[in-house]
This record gives sequence, C-alpha cells and structure tokens, in this order.
Amino acid sequence: MYLYSIKALIRMNLIRSFALFLSLTLLFSACEDPIKDISLHISPRMYNYVMEVEMHDFANPDAPYTGEVQIEITGPDANKIYNVDGTKNYEAKFGRLLLITNAANEPIDGDPLEFTVKISSGEYMDKELNFLVENGQTYSSLDAFLINRTNLPQGLVSSGTSASLNANGQLDQPVQFST
Repeated sequence: MYLYSIKALIRMNLIRSFALFLSLTLLFSACEDPIKDISLHISPRMYNYVMEVEMHDFANPDAPYTGEVQIEITGPDANKIYNVDGTKNYEAKFGRLLLITNAANEPIDGDPLEFTVKISSGEYMDKELNFLVENGQTYSSLDAFLINRTNLPQGLVSSGTSASLNANGQLDQPVQFST
C-alpha cells in the first residue's frame, strides 16, 4: 500500500511538471515575440574614474618594472580607492597599478579625490606619488621611476646618516647634510 502511494505521488509530480511545461510552451509560442518591447540595459562599466601608475626601473626606463611590489594607499581619500578588481588588495600587474573609485565616491566640483600611492620593493627606494583627481578627470596616469639602492645609475650617489635621541626626544648632536 505504501509503495503504491509513493509511485502515485511520483506519477502526479511528473504529470504536473509536464502540464506546466506544455502550458508555458503554448503560452510563449502563441506570442508573436515574447520579449517585444522589453529593453534591458546592462552596462559592464562599474566605475568611471581610473588612476594608473606605471612603474619603471630608473636604470631602464623604457621597460616596465615587473618585480614584486608592496602598495600602500594613504591620504584623505584613501578609503575611497580600490584596486581595479574592486578590492583593497592593491596589486601591480606587468608594471602597472590600476586604481578605481566607485560611483558613490567620485569627485565633485570643489571636492577632488586626494590620496598618495606608496610603492616599496626590496632593494629599491620607496616612491610616493600624490594624486589629485578633479571632477571630470576620468583617467589619471603617473609614472614611478624606481631607483635600486644597490645598483645606482651612473651619476647618482646615495648616502645616509644616523642620529640618536636623548631622553628628552631631542637629537644628541646636530645633523648636517651636504650636497
């Protein structure tokens, strides 16, 4: 008895499914054009403002710098800046860093986007680039020429000095710079 009722339920579900399929088929085939006067616009563009940083080794400026870099975004509007994939995981690909802002954070007249991109990479000196993106300036690009500390280009010299602080947080001795 129990087995018979399960088979009957299955048969009824199949009949219902077939009836639904048949009625939908008849409904759509009776229409001249089922999607007539339906317009659906999907824009693949999710952002209007793009900021690009092109990285180069100062010793070879014609080639993109493709080494490993760490990116840090700071400044008053840093929280409005995203990697091109929509995340805060800033990542350079093929010597380029692409940044975006979403529509809610776009600059307006009198209130531009201001932020700084800091690039760090192993033996290279840190580089900071300041962006100021005005309303309507949908594409901004800056070049970052990275200088290798251990392999300076001819004509460049790097030197440094260190100093210690006393208990009051002041320098023990004056620091002198010469150029």
